[in-house]
This record gives sequence, structure tokens and C-alpha cells, in this order.
Amino acid sequence: MNENAIDVLILAGGKAQRLNGADKGLTIVNGKPLIQHCVERLCYNNLNLIISANRNQEKYACYADHIASDTIGDFEGPLAGIYSALSFMQSEHLLVIPCDMPFSPLNLYFTLKNKINSSNTCAIVHEGRIEPLLLLVKRNHIASIINYLNNGRRSVIGWLKKSQCTYVEQTGDSIQFFNINTSQDIVLANALMKNACTADLKEDLTDTKNLFLPTILQ
Repeated sequence: MNENAIDVLILAGGKAQRLNGADKGLTIVNGKPLIQHCVERLCYNNLNLIISANRNQEKYACYADHIASDTIGDFEGPLAGIYSALSFMQSEHLLVIPCDMPFSPLNLYFTLKNKINSSNTCAIVHEGRIEPLLLLVKRNHIASIINYLNNGRRSVIGWLKKSQCTYVEQTGDSIQFFNINTSQDIVLANALMKNACTADLKEDLTDTKNLFLPTILQ
């Protein structure tokens, strides 16, 4: 056990049905796979990076210290991915992020670690909305996932409710919580990465009538 390690899990093991089954983490955005954008947001010393992947494991291995494929069920969702990381952890906490949030907040680990205290889990809330996959989980609580899945449950938010979760309000631009689910989202992500510093685009981010923003401000 290395208590100085920072264990991070990037979830990239889903079916991406709204992207016609494409491997979302390997989808190219602004010239790079989504997984690379996510890895580049992780500016931590002593990082132990785990990627949950059920396809193309050899490609994901270029970015991670460990590849964790689901060990329970068949594409049971994010909770199965979290459980698969348990054997690769080096510390007592696991930071979870999804592969489809290329602008995720920086320093998430320390933001959540400072608030988790006696709770089993700690998750981000932004503008009243829970971000269930921006999450810190205590190692000794991950085993509870098996019972939850065996009872026919799949909802991460439902599991958090049973986990004495602490929620941390995160302020800042909504772009941090933009996730890619559709081909339109890819178009928008490309534009954001090329032009995110322009005043016009920042103004667009607050315009919920923008045709490309079906998910960004949910």
C-alpha cells in the first residue's frame, strides 16, 4: 500500500450507444483521442492511473498504469467499472472521472479529499445537479457495489444515496461539466477546444438556446 499514491480511474468501458457503439474514449476530438484529453487534465504527482476498458485494451494501455476490464456482469455500467479498479489501487481513495468530460475541473482529487471525512463517497454538485461520475470513493466501500448490482440496481446516484455521500458544490464555467454523448457534442467540443478563450464563445456557453447545447447546462 502506497499512501502517497493518487489512484485515479477513468471510465471508458461503456457501449456508447448514442455514438453508434463507437469506443468513446478513442473518439478523436481536436486531433486527439478523448482519453488523452482526460489524462492531460490529471496534473498529480505519484499518479496511479487506471483505465476501465472493455474494448481496445491494448490502445488504452498506452495511457495508463493499469487496464481494468469488468469482472462482474456484461457491460453493467459505471459501477462495474469502479469495482474492477479495486485490485489495482495503491491507496485508500479512488478518484473516478468519465472519459467523455474533456474539460473536467482541475484538482478534483484534493477538492473531494478535503471534504470526504467520515463519508464513504464524495461527489461534485454543480448548479444543483449531481455529477455522479466526478467522485471520490473510499477503498473499503467499493465492495458494496456487488450487493447493489446483485439486487438489480445500476444507478450510480442510487448507490451514492446508500453510501452516506458528501456533496461538494463546484463553481466555475459550465464547460467543465460538458460531456460528449452524440456527434453534435463532438462538433461542439472541437469548437470549444479551438476557440474557448474567445469572448463570443464564452457568451455562447450561457445561451441555453444554442443548438449545440442540449447537455451542457443540464
